[in-house]
Amino acid sequence: MNEIDNDNNDNTNTNENNEKIKRLYLSLADKLFAYSLSVCGNTRQAEDIVAETFLKALENAERFDENFNCKAWLFKVATNLMRSVFTRYLKRFMSFSNYRLDFHSADRDGPEEIAAKNEEFIKLSAALRKLDETDARIVYLKYYESMSYAEIADILQIPEGTMASKLSRALRRLENELK
Repeated sequence: MNEIDNDNNDNTNTNENNEKIKRLYLSLADKLFAYSLSVCGNTRQAEDIVAETFLKALENAERFDENFNCKAWLFKVATNLMRSVFTRYLKRFMSFSNYRLDFHSADRDGPEEIAAKNEEFIKLSAALRKLDETDARIVYLKYYESMSYAEIADILQIPEGTMASKLSRALRRLENELK
């Protein structure tokens, strides 16, 4: 009887873990895809990174309790996957289509507003591509993913103080580029 109970507990835990990963996928897959695409500039590679990231999440689902920062962990896994696959990071940072900007603006904004936003997006993308690899990652994670300094430092495996000073310098460079 104990063996049957253990099997039932294993199945229950597996189902609960699968549901956790499914909820994470539904809430974060698009963000991980955008992040991966901004790094590699290739849709297929970005899709592979997201798939591999969630495969690793399935393999480690038991870690995802209420005290575990799943979002930061997933971005760290994706970052590590990209680091191992790509030798050149951010050659085409933010070169992915801005279809989400168009999609979200379409209902509220007229053609002039959409065109202005697209122009701003292009200018910002060009300025971001001029940053070095780490600075561009920091800016992306802070302002596009709204991550804390601690989360970004953990993902990029650099001290929080270093991350903060790099962000400050990167923002000054961006400001100068956009003037």
